[in-house]
Amino acid sequence: NLRKVKWTSFQPNFFISFQPGVLNDAPKTFIAAIPSLPDEKRSFLQNEIAKKFSNVSVIDVVRTVDDVLKTAEKMSWSLELMAGLALLTGYIVLFSIVRGQIKLRRWELNMLKILGASWKEVAGFILTEFGYLSLLSAFSGAFLGGFVSFCLNTFLFESEFRLSWAQPMMSVLIITTLSLLISFVASLDIVKESALGILREHK
Repeated sequence: NLRKVKWTSFQPNFFISFQPGVLNDAPKTFIAAIPSLPDEKRSFLQNEIAKKFSNVSVIDVVRTVDDVLKTAEKMSWSLELMAGLALLTGYIVLFSIVRGQIKLRRWELNMLKILGASWKEVAGFILTEFGYLSLLSAFSGAFLGGFVSFCLNTFLFESEFRLSWAQPMMSVLIITTLSLLISFVASLDIVKESALGILREHK
């Protein structure tokens, strides 16, 4: 029949029982686990076992786990670097989009100034529009990231998924704030242009 193995656990997942005498003459491997020991005692015990029992293999689980954790930390650093580069590229694209949209709507913004709107009010309209889009994008990214993490933990690693709301909310806040700042910088010189100067250009 089929057995389900949990690879992330060092405990036995299942047992197979045989009647006495079936496996008496078969080759055997005996496994023993030693409780956690200080580094000095662990090294001393490994050396003594290697001297007295040359056919006994010793696996230092603590060292193996430390190596795996170090590798995971390096992978995490690489992923964080890639995420930072992707975020930087996205902000460059955002600056270009905002710049292009403001130039296309230059005459429309000028009409608002002619009707009595100050440059601060015009900037507020622009920041409200792009701030809403940035907030929606940041929430969508945080939701998709949480969903992918849930799927990987639940279906691939078969472990319990615990969501920390602080980090996604902080990411949404920081990304939205930076997006507003970039939008403001990209549109500042055009927003502060004199309405009279734009009218003279069109004449």
